[in-house]
Amino acid sequence: MYARLTRFEGSDPEALRRELDQMGEQIRSGTPPSEMDESQAATLQAIKRVLVLADVDKGSSAMIAFCDSEEDVRRVDQLFNQMSPGDQGGKRQSVDIYEVAIDEQTGG
Repeated sequence: MYARLTRFEGSDPEALRRELDQMGEQIRSGTPPSEMDESQAATLQAIKRVLVLADVDKGSSAMIAFCDSEEDVRRVDQLFNQMSPGDQGGKRQSVDIYEVAIDEQTGG
């Protein structure tokens, strides 16, 4: 499994709340953003799990997108690199790709 970790800072707190709500709805419904074509929407299908962390008051967030293979995560990376956050979505601070070394839930 591979993961793409993206960090954003400088978001307007209200805009970040709206963006998180919209992103959550899209993820839960499986509906790609309307501006995506079929090929781009198909690339999103490579994402098996999404984890979004946010400090809304601070205006920062991080998104981790998990894919089964390095090839899939690289395709997702290319797609997301073509996209940019909205006007108040903050500035992308970093993007990194990792192989998932440990993914365990503890019993506690």
